[in-house]
Amino acid sequence: MSVSIINHLTDRLTSGDDPQIWKIAVETFLDDVEVKIQESSFRRPVYLVVGCCSSWLRPHQTRFSGGGGFAWPAGYGGSRYSRTGLPEFDWFESFLRHRRGEWGRSTPPRLRKRRQVIARLAVPARTARHSKASVHGLLMESPRKQEKSRSQLYFFRRSSTGWELITSNFSQRGWSGKLL
Repeated sequence: MSVSIINHLTDRLTSGDDPQIWKIAVETFLDDVEVKIQESSFRRPVYLVVGCCSSWLRPHQTRFSGGGGFAWPAGYGGSRYSRTGLPEFDWFESFLRHRRGEWGRSTPPRLRKRRQVIARLAVPARTARHSKASVHGLLMESPRKQEKSRSQLYFFRRSSTGWELITSNFSQRGWSGKLL
């Protein structure tokens, strides 16, 4: 399902980006998005916007303590300089989910449109040199009504076998730590 998405994204990665974290982050997020799509039985177009973020909000030192501690995945977009700020993209790719569940490349969705669902995933830059990654996902059922959006946070760690998901706040998984 995500093979074509991963292929398009790896063309954009630099030598400082680890393609394996991109693969597992996109697959994990898409699995969660598919669950939400099935639960809600959306009859609207579903867009996926995946991008790279190199400017995470860091001065406040907010961390998630679970699994040994991770930087909180917040950025400077939206409600600027707060834990709820959206990570801003250095670059991004857009995809549209077709009725059969396949994803194809698309033009970026228009945020003013009512009848659409936007799944947004921000993966950190320079992951080749880090052993941990905090990834920010957002599912907006109606981009005009921000209260209908759900942040999905994923915390990954690199081990000898590759990247693995440590924890996330997706409703079917529990947190194993606390916010400091």
